[in-house]
Amino acid sequence: MDFADLMRAKPAGYNAAADALRRFGEDVRDRAVDYWNQVAQPLKDTSSSGLWGGAAADAAQVPMMDLQLALNRAADQIEAVPQILTQYASDLEGFQRRLDGIVAEARTVGAEISDTGQVTVSAQVQQNNPDRPDLAQEIANDIARLLEQATQRDVDCSVELRDALADETLDAHDVGTQYRDAIKDANRAARLLQEGSLNDMSDTLPALLRENADNPEFAAALFNQLGGKGTVEALERLAMLRGMDEGFARAGAGRSQADELDAIHTELGKALAMATDPDSAFHVDMSADSKWMHDFRAAGKETFGGSAVTDPVTGYQVIGGVLRNGTFSEEFLDVVSDDMYAMEQSDPDVFKVATDAKVDPNPLDGLMVAMEKNPEAATEFFSQTPERIDYMLDRNGAHGHEESGQAHVIDAIDAATRGADPGSQRAEIFERAVQHVGDRSADAVGLVNHQARESMGQLLQGQMGQVHDAFGGADNVNFDPATDAALNRVIGDVAHSPEAYARLANAERAYTVANMHAAAEAGNADVLVNEAKKMGGLMAQLDAGRAEALGQEWDERQEDYNNRVNAIAQIGGLAVDHALGAVPGADDITRPLVDHLVESAKVDYSENAIADQSGVFDDSRGDLKEVAKNYIWNYQLHGQDLPESLMRGSDPVPFNEMTADQRETLNTWMRDHAKFDQLAGDIEGAYNEGAAHARLSQTGGA
Repeated sequence: MDFADLMRAKPAGYNAAADALRRFGEDVRDRAVDYWNQVAQPLKDTSSSGLWGGAAADAAQVPMMDLQLALNRAADQIEAVPQILTQYASDLEGFQRRLDGIVAEARTVGAEISDTGQVTVSAQVQQNNPDRPDLAQEIANDIARLLEQATQRDVDCSVELRDALADETLDAHDVGTQYRDAIKDANRAARLLQEGSLNDMSDTLPALLRENADNPEFAAALFNQLGGKGTVEALERLAMLRGMDEGFARAGAGRSQADELDAIHTELGKALAMATDPDSAFHVDMSADSKWMHDFRAAGKETFGGSAVTDPVTGYQVIGGVLRNGTFSEEFLDVVSDDMYAMEQSDPDVFKVATDAKVDPNPLDGLMVAMEKNPEAATEFFSQTPERIDYMLDRNGAHGHEESGQAHVIDAIDAATRGADPGSQRAEIFERAVQHVGDRSADAVGLVNHQARESMGQLLQGQMGQVHDAFGGADNVNFDPATDAALNRVIGDVAHSPEAYARLANAERAYTVANMHAAAEAGNADVLVNEAKKMGGLMAQLDAGRAEALGQEWDERQEDYNNRVNAIAQIGGLAVDHALGAVPGADDITRPLVDHLVESAKVDYSENAIADQSGVFDDSRGDLKEVAKNYIWNYQLHGQDLPESLMRGSDPVPFNEMTADQRETLNTWMRDHAKFDQLAGDIEGAYNEGAAHARLSQTGGA
């Protein structure tokens, strides 16, 4: 894809094609349902329906079902395409916005870009940009990198479309044959899980499962063959065999088959997710009163044991393990989460056992991992009671589980709350989590463990708009006062993680610049200053935590800390994309401008911790004031007339394009017009005020 291709691409055409295919897929699905309801189902049971009987009826059963399967497959294939096209259209729009930004920024500094993407920089323009010694090549490189990404995305989309439509036959007989082959494989896999030896399972089952990966017919047939109770028993048996294999390997009694058994465990999780998805064309009976679900849940609550285990363990401990592997439906997760949570509420030590079987000693961690992939299920789970949120945030430490478990809980809360509207149920979950983590009461557990700080930063980032507005003073009506009080402490603590600090700082800077840009476009200086004040307050909180971390870690971790900040402080990641996408009108923000802001997260500290801590605050304060001054100047928000020599047509000459004479004129003008420095000073003052408050709030003084 070249420059001209990207410039003239029409994302709307892909969206229109997606809409047309979506309607077509719905029509095919309707025909499949009609065929089932009006033909296949009434004539399926020839022995009792009384509608049709005899040899002809018996002979018609197979081709009749083959046609049903072919209709289902056709609908599946068509329905997969619109999402691919819609996502591609969205990505294409993003590439075009970024290219427009590069072109706009280049022209702002005086460079010219042709219709084919050729960059030209005059000698005068280069002289006016001494800090960018090879300006033309720099801009050309930016364009080349973007075109390379757009081309790769174009290739990826082609692959996705090919895979979706694949070369799977839609011939009814062939589809039916494939279905019957899948049933045979499912029956064979079920027998191996129920009766196969360690060698038989490790030799045969991994290949059998891989060959039928992503095959809902196979998955449904496998778990229907096992039944609800048999499914849990098969997982229990696999857990014991995995434990036995580890024992043999430790004793030197044979080759470890852990890789094969782990592959079986992983593939079974994916297959179980498919089989328990009620939206799939093939699945186990997921209705509330179904025998399969009743037996599955009952077996999950029972204990099992044997020669391979030192203590009995529950069925839900083996279920918790496979939950990590698949993308499970909301309906399935709602049921198992209620069971598992109720079991631990009834007996806090129900899952805390010593065992040699390969089971999950903390199955609620597996549940949280599954909920990270299903925001609806996560929302349903955490919205039951506020106390449930508190319990889940604290449980890993209280029960002696690994600290990583708290990160899984916060990641699941992030899935439930990302982008939530103010005042919504999902926003309430976010606020409760912040309030609980930032609680200073005597009996509070307080803050997250060091492994969960990055996850907590991700959670805050998902509510970047509201977190930003929380530092707007009286105009902030989004958060409960208790959330505001806890937020300062949480932000400061999260900033101890360099990754979390960099992501939050990048997102906040991008979000603020987007809002400042919109305010400047509207000619509203008051809004611009207020947006900058919000950033000042929030960045001060982050910087206070970062400065504290530098003081604590100077001797042994300072170099590692800054290296990690450098690695993560890159534009184009999810943090900045989310922040820019959340602001109407932010499309005009150029990537180079945001790039400049992000650079402030990458600093070269001097000799000692005291200087470093001071530098943290100075970096953010200086960047904030510089950006504000540029907006005040470029949009003439100072409200004063400018000398003719500082104007280019109806627009002021940008700071970085001024000649020496123009800069001298500018300095004289500024001395006579205090409004310019006053606006910039207001912003710096707001940062200083926020920094002072940050230091107090981190230590409990406010």
